[in-house]
Amino acid sequence: MGLRSEPGRGSQFWFVVPLEPNPKLPMPPMAEGRPLRVLLADDLAPARHAITELLQVCGALVDAVSSARDAREVLQREARSGCAYDAFIFDHSVLAADDGSLLLAIKHPTFGTVRRILLASSLRYPEVPSEEPGDFDAVVVKPILTHEALNQALRGQRTTHPAANSELHRMPVSRYRALVAEDNVINQIVLGRMLAALGCSAEYADTGAQAVTLVTERHYDIVFMDIRLPELDGIEATRQIRARRPDGSPPIIAVTANNSPDDRSDCLAAGMNDYLQKPVRIGELLATIDRWIAVRPA
Repeated sequence: MGLRSEPGRGSQFWFVVPLEPNPKLPMPPMAEGRPLRVLLADDLAPARHAITELLQVCGALVDAVSSARDAREVLQREARSGCAYDAFIFDHSVLAADDGSLLLAIKHPTFGTVRRILLASSLRYPEVPSEEPGDFDAVVVKPILTHEALNQALRGQRTTHPAANSELHRMPVSRYRALVAEDNVINQIVLGRMLAALGCSAEYADTGAQAVTLVTERHYDIVFMDIRLPELDGIEATRQIRARRPDGSPPIIAVTANNSPDDRSDCLAAGMNDYLQKPVRIGELLATIDRWIAVRPA
């Protein structure tokens, strides 16, 4: 176990756990007796890294790119030399930022046998254009908590709605809704799973601006707000939420690695109700939820 901390930048924690292989895991999907080769396109680096690791758990060999342009360059090269990929996995945000050329590229006859998988955010899934799912063999809805959904998509199962995603389907259904404003997908997954264990359903905002929009347009019982968010930081996002929601709802909880008295004062002055320090412990999370919306685990 280790810790690295820099004033003004945050803290990094890590640990190493020796584990034995799980003999109950299904055999990884293979193509003609060899591991599957996958091209992954996701513009968010933490998500790209996390999904790459999950695909590697599935036994796949992964090439990861960050943009539609990079993906098109790979496809053009493959079209000339003969495709060596067994699956394309593209995040919806990559396609949304493109002019449609990437969708046209994957329809090239060279890629006729390649499995096409779309990654869609649980918040943005209803906005996926109706023609896009028809261009893909499977849709996997984020957050992807384990390798299982990817493994099923690679094996041939088609997921077409968030309710069909095995990870989301297993989450407890609760009348309490939480918004997690956090740009790091790993932190989203960790906090989301803890909230699910405590009986809260979670939605996610990747930026401060998105958090302001979601809280303005939707009902949440509680908001967990990272301080260092892109576009708007957590402090400014909270100020804007309070300006738009003068009744003081919903309670907003700061979640940050910073723990100085000045940081706490800034959070409270902006209109936040409470403060959680990273790494968040489930007992502290429960106490905070219990204090503000009186949620008890089932």
